[in-house]
Amino acid sequence: MRWCYHRESEVIMDKKYIENQYHLAVLDFQTARSEEAQWEARKTMARLEQIAAQEYGFEYADDLHEKELGGKENIVRGLEGKQP
Repeated sequence: MRWCYHRESEVIMDKKYIENQYHLAVLDFQTARSEEAQWEARKTMARLEQIAAQEYGFEYADDLHEKELGGKENIVRGLEGKQP
């Protein structure tokens, strides 16, 4: 599976790779056994959102976030581990 390609000496991550890694980071956050593990997962999610925004635009990064964590209301609940 090709996860990246080169453009003018830059490495570009494939959208599917970003989506898969983001999904894994969300799962890591949800199953973390400590606050430190949650923090590491959040940092990974933020890094992937930044890459998605830089490579494919802010709309794509927002869609990625909402696809995994739901709407803005569910995002806070998901990150805090609360149920509606």
